[in-house]
Amino acid sequence: MNTASPSPQGPQTDAVYGQHGQAPAPFSHGGDWQSVTKMPGNVRAAQILAFVMAGLCLVGTALGGVLGGPRLAGAVFAGGVLNLVVGILAFRFHRAGNGARIASIVLASVQMVFALGAVARMAGGGLVPMAGAIALVVLLSQSSAKAWFTRHRSA
Repeated sequence: MNTASPSPQGPQTDAVYGQHGQAPAPFSHGGDWQSVTKMPGNVRAAQILAFVMAGLCLVGTALGGVLGGPRLAGAVFAGGVLNLVVGILAFRFHRAGNGARIASIVLASVQMVFALGAVARMAGGGLVPMAGAIALVVLLSQSSAKAWFTRHRSA
């Protein structure tokens, strides 16, 4: 319900609901960009997932080195290096531009292809990286994630 009353100066807008009783979109480009100060939940979830996937890469590399030697450690690291790079990019999600989002989506897509190859060869450890990469692409492809990474930043 719009609580604004008609006035001689023209239609008034309600500070909470905007004009005509409609709620403003929280991450629209036409809205108030200053109100976009908190990272959306899907971007935060993608950031945490990227950290977890990078951590799994490092733990898997260490376990591969201990249990199977340097050759297995190298194979595990090579299979998860893209997740490690996305994990490093995730540290900049709170202040990075759209390039970090696009790079994360591209790297996660390439990781999906690599993981699909591991699944096709019946090699171990292909499903977890593929599921993580799919989730990253889905989370970072949403409109609120795009709005977060393309928001106006003050100098």
